[in-house]
Amino acid sequence: MPTDPSETAQPLEAGKIYGAGAIACHWTMFVLVAIFGILGLLLPEGLGAISRRLSSPVHRALYALMFLIPILGVVTFVYHDRIFNLGLFQIDFGIKQNRAIFSPTEDIQGYLAYALFALAGLHALAALWHPFYLHDGVLARMWQTYLEARSSTQLRAPVANFVRRTCDMSALSPLNFRSTRTIRLTSHLALALGITSASMASAQTDEIQVYDAAIAPVGAFNLTVHDNYTLSGSQTPEFPGAIIPDKSLNGVAEWAYGVAPWFEAGLYFPLYSITSNGSALYNGFKLRGLFVTPDAVKRAFFYGVNFEFSFNTTHWDQRSYTSEIRPIIGTHIGRFDLIFNPILDNSWNGLSKLEFVPETRVAMALSEKYKVALEEYDGFGSVSHFLPAARQTHLLFGVIDFNTKLVGIEMGLGAGLNSASDHLVFKLILTRDL
Repeated sequence: MPTDPSETAQPLEAGKIYGAGAIACHWTMFVLVAIFGILGLLLPEGLGAISRRLSSPVHRALYALMFLIPILGVVTFVYHDRIFNLGLFQIDFGIKQNRAIFSPTEDIQGYLAYALFALAGLHALAALWHPFYLHDGVLARMWQTYLEARSSTQLRAPVANFVRRTCDMSALSPLNFRSTRTIRLTSHLALALGITSASMASAQTDEIQVYDAAIAPVGAFNLTVHDNYTLSGSQTPEFPGAIIPDKSLNGVAEWAYGVAPWFEAGLYFPLYSITSNGSALYNGFKLRGLFVTPDAVKRAFFYGVNFEFSFNTTHWDQRSYTSEIRPIIGTHIGRFDLIFNPILDNSWNGLSKLEFVPETRVAMALSEKYKVALEEYDGFGSVSHFLPAARQTHLLFGVIDFNTKLVGIEMGLGAGLNSASDHLVFKLILTRDL
């Protein structure tokens, strides 16, 4: 939006239209989009069908928008006479405010962003149209093309080696990126997330689960429904207008798709709550990308990382946008699983403001169908200065997992270990491949 010319240059405050979080997120995603876009465009030619898709008008337009939108965003901010506050350091271009430049670039960027959303939406609908309405096997043939291309040698050896070292995915090498949609899907996801801002999550949660690096099979959809009910908890809202935890139910439907043996894309929608007075509330939605070692359940040691971006209603979080970085580290030792998720919630206000909210799980298999586990969910506060022990949150859950013919079930009962935590919480997770 236009800014009053009388404004002087100053670091942006988080939470405003041009908050520090928005700047940092835009800047980071701009770099990611550039990297993925260049890889997607410059790597050697692949199979004909995929190349024809790339040359289609829709894909040409998507790639053009992927570069134009972040570039226009940088120009707009610079000519607003703003300082890029990236947390650890600041960038001041020393350019005076010029409405004649930033006003039109700002408007153009907004229109192009709407165009990008429209094109991406049509692209997604078309992808669903083929398997669910036309039943023409297009997606199946595309995936078969990928499988056949796994033995291709058209990708330069240094790039293939980089992919293998970074992802530890021997099943992919040597890989021809043109024969897959991985780079394209990742760059589209990065751009979609890059034109939003992100910030710190609140204490309320829709998902109580330790990630074990398991993902949906390639080409398959999975639905997981998360519900947790606070049997006894705080009767004071986290912030004015927030949901009171006591006697409230929070939940979400998680839709996941196995893109590759190492990558799962997910959508959490809708996030919802039922308050103690019976009101049903919509809380927003989330996007995520989960990157893991393939076949984690069969590995003695496994790892991964999950990136999550949330879009929140005002009663769910004071910030419209929140994010989570969830590393996954685990090992299978006989009948036992040891898993640690050292989660960081990010407010985009610098590394010192990252919040440390780790999750830990120790599980034992009773049989092929049943597992029991202890899980701990902690909230320590910012990494630069942990909260006093009395203000930290610590919940310990007893959990049982079992599988039926219809769904996989995980349920547990958690108890707060100090006065700042909810006293008693029940969780239920139902999952099924579609």
